[in-house]
Amino acid sequence: MDNVLALMNEEKKDPSQIEWEKPISFDEDKLPEFDVSIFPEWLRDYIKGVSESTQTSVDVSVMASIAMLSTILAKQFEINPRGDWHETLNTYTVLALPSANRKSGVFKEFTYPIIEYEKKQGEELEIEIAKQLGKKKALEKRKEHLQAKYGKEKKQEILKEIDTVTEEIESEKIIHKPRYSTSDATPEVLADLMRKNNEKIAILSAEGGEAFDMMAGRYSSSGKPNIDIYLKGHSVDDVAIDRIGREPIKLYSPTLTIGLFLQPDVVKNIPEQFQERGLTQRFLYSFPRSWLGFRNKEPDPVSSNVREKFESSIQKLLRLKTDNPVILTLSEEANNLRRANSYEIEEMLKDEDNTDAFQGWIGKLEGQMLRTIALIHIAKYASSNFSDIPTVIEVDIVQYMKGLREYFVEHAKKAHGIMGVDSVETDAKQVLKKINTIIQKKKEKTNESITKIDHQELWQLVKKMVKKSSRLDEILINLEDRNFIKIDWQGRKKIILINPMLMSTTEKNNPKTPNTN
Repeated sequence: MDNVLALMNEEKKDPSQIEWEKPISFDEDKLPEFDVSIFPEWLRDYIKGVSESTQTSVDVSVMASIAMLSTILAKQFEINPRGDWHETLNTYTVLALPSANRKSGVFKEFTYPIIEYEKKQGEELEIEIAKQLGKKKALEKRKEHLQAKYGKEKKQEILKEIDTVTEEIESEKIIHKPRYSTSDATPEVLADLMRKNNEKIAILSAEGGEAFDMMAGRYSSSGKPNIDIYLKGHSVDDVAIDRIGREPIKLYSPTLTIGLFLQPDVVKNIPEQFQERGLTQRFLYSFPRSWLGFRNKEPDPVSSNVREKFESSIQKLLRLKTDNPVILTLSEEANNLRRANSYEIEEMLKDEDNTDAFQGWIGKLEGQMLRTIALIHIAKYASSNFSDIPTVIEVDIVQYMKGLREYFVEHAKKAHGIMGVDSVETDAKQVLKKINTIIQKKKEKTNESITKIDHQELWQLVKKMVKKSSRLDEILINLEDRNFIKIDWQGRKKIILINPMLMSTTEKNNPKTPNTN
């Protein structure tokens, strides 16, 4: 009997008397912020300016910058670190951030110069394209007339003239208006766009979930995934697409850039087949911290001087045109640093805890870093003349390679940790927010510290998201393991005891003055 009474007293113990340990933060709190000092001044200042004006992490602008540079410079340059190893400069990037974080606003700030240049180039070519189409149409009418004439007269000279006109029609290559990017093309349309644009295109989208829908075959007649062109577009391997009743599309060096801004749930729901076939291993990932709730409502706009330098530099890079890519190499000192980095990556591959998908991602990491380094090197010397851009990359840029690696490794760990997984941790973060909501509302009413909440009250708030009470139990165990809460009972009533450090931890994880350096 005494034991029963002791147990009951323990259950009714004041929560404030519990010896709480410090809450263990979620992985996202450990993710590094991108070091923007790697970028040349004109781009670094613009990244910081856009970050301030949109009240977003610099990481958002950085990922937009990499996609933008890749869109412009892929196929214009390659990097040759050693021997016969060449890396093209097209990149696949994914930035994951919840809604209402102004992803579209940042995206537009970096893509508008490309869109305006594309429009201007198209307008300048309209007259020439119209002339070519007119000439081709006249030749086709001439051929029809000759075919009708030959049907009546059967003369050999008419047949020869038909052959001559046919050759003229076939040799009349129509110029197409330049396209730098698309956002929602099917694999077949994507291949056709590349065929018309020197086998190069970019998929750029501030609502990137649609791109993964295309890859998954959601809008194809078969409904099956068709990721061949996305796989080969990264490594620039030839691809052939056969079309019923139409001429097949054959690409010999397809060069695809992908830059997607999307919500974290899209990464979570990426089909497992994409991992198995190596598509997800081709992406660089970023999961920046959200500033929601801590934004300056009167931020400074991007200064006109900074914007002018940005626009001028991008215009110069857009005017670079070559049929054969310029080859970049590394100086001896830079190559020694690259080699040291290579050995460190090789050590990472020895970790037996790596999943197969993450192991494949690490295997491509050195090439990804070299592509990024090369893009930034070219941006440093932004010019419309190839002769102004040194073909040897020096150590001053390659020294950032380790920092780049560490940034993208940590963010890739998160991506591969949630990809295709029904993550308790992901839901735990959402439930923790709901717990904070309850605490705040109670505190506003009572003006007292809240030490506990009813389990049933939380269930009513989260049941649409969690679906099952057993799922909520899993989540609460996760939060208890992290020292945010403790599960207790008052008689038959289930309650949740709150760690007094919870609110201070929440504030720490969402700083009111985010670092923009």
